[in-house]
Amino acid sequence: MSRFFRLWLRHVGIEFSREMAYKTNFFIKLISLVFADIVGPIITILLYTQTSGIPGWSFEEFILFQGTFILVFGLSHMFFFVIPFEVIHMVREGEFNKILTAPIPPLVNVTFRSFDMEGTAEVIVGFGLIGWAFSKLHPGMGHIAIYAFIILLALLFIYGVMILISSLSFKVVKTYGLIDLFFKSSDMARYPASLYGNPLRFFVSFLFPIAVAAYFPASSLLFDTTWMRIVAFAAPIFAFFILSLILWERGLRNYTAAGG
Repeated sequence: MSRFFRLWLRHVGIEFSREMAYKTNFFIKLISLVFADIVGPIITILLYTQTSGIPGWSFEEFILFQGTFILVFGLSHMFFFVIPFEVIHMVREGEFNKILTAPIPPLVNVTFRSFDMEGTAEVIVGFGLIGWAFSKLHPGMGHIAIYAFIILLALLFIYGVMILISSLSFKVVKTYGLIDLFFKSSDMARYPASLYGNPLRFFVSFLFPIAVAAYFPASSLLFDTTWMRIVAFAAPIFAFFILSLILWERGLRNYTAAGG
């Protein structure tokens, strides 16, 4: 485990050095991402000052919801989003053999190589919004523990999606369309699932549980959540992640090197 951690730190150091080679460009990107992420909260302020706001959600609660969404996608940006791009590039160029011959599991290797510092901006904004909401809502430690656990489930789900898309790259090479489809589908997580009709709510909760990115953790913090309910939406996420690992291993077995 310590060997893997040292390897991950090495890749983080490489990414940091690469970004710092062009410091101005890096900080401009961070500032632009911060401004992009605070657009939503600014619109929320205008919404709650001019209207009655989102039904069933106070201003502080909806800021918590938005902060959770930004944090989850910021962490995913840092650790997972580059994975399919990395795999597609290496498969297309016939470079994936380097991953297969390395003395660590291929998925671990690809994950470590995909660290992206640009997600730092989203993480900072997300934590800032959540911290402000916490100061107003004063949640209990038990609720915070459940909230943190569900955020981990959200990260596991998004990691599974990236693995699934990457596994299909061994067969069809270019799967950029699936990446676009995921990001377009994730827009549904920007609003509470309680606003949707039953069919769409079922879809975002169980068939494609993207609601775990913000709605489930925020609602678990704000409202009473039973362990039965937690198990109910954790089960499809674990099942999906296991399926993504199975497809990844099958893709590795069927992989044959090919230059592009």
